[in-house]
Amino acid sequence: DTVYQSAPEIKINQTVAGSGVTDGSAYLTFDDDYLYCFVDVRDALVNDSSITSADNYEIDSVQIFYDFLNTDTSAGSGSYQFVTGESGYIFAYPQGSSKTSKNLSGNNMVACESKLTENGYTIEAQFKLSDSVKQRLKIEDRVTMGIGIQINDDENNDAKREGMIANYSPVAN
Repeated sequence: DTVYQSAPEIKINQTVAGSGVTDGSAYLTFDDDYLYCFVDVRDALVNDSSITSADNYEIDSVQIFYDFLNTDTSAGSGSYQFVTGESGYIFAYPQGSSKTSKNLSGNNMVACESKLTENGYTIEAQFKLSDSVKQRLKIEDRVTMGIGIQINDDENNDAKREGMIANYSPVAN
């Protein structure tokens, strides 16, 4: 999309676990009401829609974690799975489905779409900005938010994650 052309590229190429044969790029932008995130995943073997797992991270997926307050607090031991009222996460899958943290469910807080591409898949997510971020944006030229993007890679369609790649991750999730 043209809206992302002026956004800086965020490389998703830090191998956290596994072989790291998949990588990607992300682009972020915002307007008065939403934060938009576009992720382009380069994956030679994208899971077909029949591959499922009880653990969301075991199959091809993108996790987008955000903390609108940039509090640097975590769910535990360095993980960036924020789940407070000002933060949350989303799992997005190449075949079009997504799952969100409980604080986002049912509040029209997140919308997500995916598309298969010649080189893998793309995920586009829209996060409703919190009132506190909107207020800070009215006052400040720049607002710092915590963002983490992680690609989970099932390299052989066995519903077991073989690779985990992130833009930044202090610990394996």
